[in-house]
Amino acid sequence: MKLSLIPIVQIYANYGDWVAPFGDEEYGKVMQKQMEPADILLGRKTFDIFEAYWPKHADGWPGINEVSKYVLSTTRQNSDWENTEFLSTIEDIKKLKNFRRRRYKSLRKRYTCSAFASA
Repeated sequence: MKLSLIPIVQIYANYGDWVAPFGDEEYGKVMQKQMEPADILLGRKTFDIFEAYWPKHADGWPGINEVSKYVLSTTRQNSDWENTEFLSTIEDIKKLKNFRRRRYKSLRKRYTCSAFASA
């Protein structure tokens, strides 16, 4: 399983407003790579922020509405944002891990403060 980690600040910067002025050409290449469509794993609080913003601003992150979004949460079970799956138990996480291992597909993990520390 391939995991990628990127600070949420960089996502909200939309490679523009506050981060881009400090980046060089190499940084730009890294950000372009990070913004390529890939399934993502989110904590519930980060998901709440993403869900409120990205469905209406997908032009800033092409493919974000189409990729699978896996959300670690014991308090939420559904969302209107397409391709969202909630994981509420350790068994859910194990199933996802085994499924992804069989598919060899990239899964990007976004920063979250409190999400199943023992998982």
